[in-house]
Amino acid sequence: MRERNKTALLIVLVFIVFLVLVLESETGLIGKASSIFTGSNVMVSPEIIVIYTKFSGNTTDFSSMNFTDMFDIYDMILQIPTYGEMEFSETVNLTKCRDEEWVVNLNEHMSITTNSITINTTGLPCMNKSATISLYQINFSNPRILRNGETCPAAVCTIVSYERGVLFVFNVTGFTIYTVTTYSVEETGAPPPGGGIGPVVPGPVYNFTVDKKFFKVFLKQGETLLDSFKINNTGTEILRFSIDVSNLKRYVVLSEDLFYLEPGESKTISVAFTASEYEQPDVYPGRFIIDADSLRKIILVVMEVRERRPLFDILVSTKEILQRVYLGEEIEADILMYNFGDLKPVDVSLYYSLRDFDGNDILYAEESFAVQEQKEVKRKIKIPEDLEPGYYLFYSRLTYGNESVSSSAIILVQGREERFYLEPWMIIGILVIIIIVILASFFIQVRKYRRIWSATVLGKRAHPGKKHELKGIKKEVGREAIKIKVKQKPEWKEFERKLFRDIEKETKKRKKSV
Repeated sequence: MRERNKTALLIVLVFIVFLVLVLESETGLIGKASSIFTGSNVMVSPEIIVIYTKFSGNTTDFSSMNFTDMFDIYDMILQIPTYGEMEFSETVNLTKCRDEEWVVNLNEHMSITTNSITINTTGLPCMNKSATISLYQINFSNPRILRNGETCPAAVCTIVSYERGVLFVFNVTGFTIYTVTTYSVEETGAPPPGGGIGPVVPGPVYNFTVDKKFFKVFLKQGETLLDSFKINNTGTEILRFSIDVSNLKRYVVLSEDLFYLEPGESKTISVAFTASEYEQPDVYPGRFIIDADSLRKIILVVMEVRERRPLFDILVSTKEILQRVYLGEEIEADILMYNFGDLKPVDVSLYYSLRDFDGNDILYAEESFAVQEQKEVKRKIKIPEDLEPGYYLFYSRLTYGNESVSSSAIILVQGREERFYLEPWMIIGILVIIIIVILASFFIQVRKYRRIWSATVLGKRAHPGKKHELKGIKKEVGREAIKIKVKQKPEWKEFERKLFRDIEKETKKRKKSV
């Protein structure tokens, strides 16, 4: 009987393993825990599969991205070299385009043809954003843009440039089906029959790019560090630029802070970071605010000033260079403290906080340690639910007497609408565990009732001379029966009473015969 139960349980376990393997082969959900897809233009991230095999050329390389990179993809490009390309003007959060199987299928929901470009925003809602579209080999003398089969209004479509037979470039504010065609009356400039809208007149395009998002600078007292960033006018109009240094004016000198750029022109801005000999060692956050007409871009700056000959040092690090965390969650950092002095150990004070780029501490804590040569601790800060999403610092400061040293790590706080939900492979694992527990419990109960039933049959057939065996059976049956009482089911209680009555009758009968 035991061998039979073991065989049955083994069969169930094999079936569960087979079920898991089938789910994996059909959906690939478990494989999302580790990169199972390799090769050209197929997924990359450990959690999301991106299928974009029909795109090539200047197409963004999704294969080099991890999951966190897909939250904010800048200047995303998709190109089919024969027909054209699209470049998004806004950041794209590709994680919001995944389907139930955690696949982003660009092949299925996007197309670029001879004179048309389409994005199914139902299948790819995250791509309903403004973009620049370039279509090749358009050969109309008077081209116009259709949006879902109708002339596209100037507020939605703006022609940037047109070189007949070579390149047609236009901007759109969102995505659907765009087709480039011509008017029924060409060359004459007459309106379409029936009084339609004339050609879409190219409008001004205002845009620029900056090649850096962050500066993190380490300076000793009395040092100066030179760096730079580049601004490029990617629009069609002259832009007047102004650069403001927020919170760091006494430490930063720019080569230029007011200038003009022609369309397509770029300028490199040199930056000098300086800390005086008597500057207080600390972390100094700030911003470079770049304005051009109605456009604005911001470069975040973190300047850490250290003592020239420090007795102590501190280093703060997170799991990633730019750690992302959601509202209400905890951010954990490793804090490494060094003692370079001759006196060992010494008691130091550790202060750590969540700090914004205006230098304000939102949450903080303080504690003391004895440091021999070095000491590493892990500390967590819970992000408030009502905090404004954006960039912050995990700031820490080590103090001993009149001396202090500081360090920080940049973190990105994201709203709950971007929260990453429970991974499918985890759900499958939980379901498999639940199934195993249920089946194991079921087989244990079946085994108990089989032992009771077998004991009853054996008692009825026992030889009169095996009185001691009968007593053992009765005792064992009684013990098992007590364990499996089910108060909620009267039929089981009735079964137990009848079972015990049969055993008592059989026992008395055997005693008399003996």
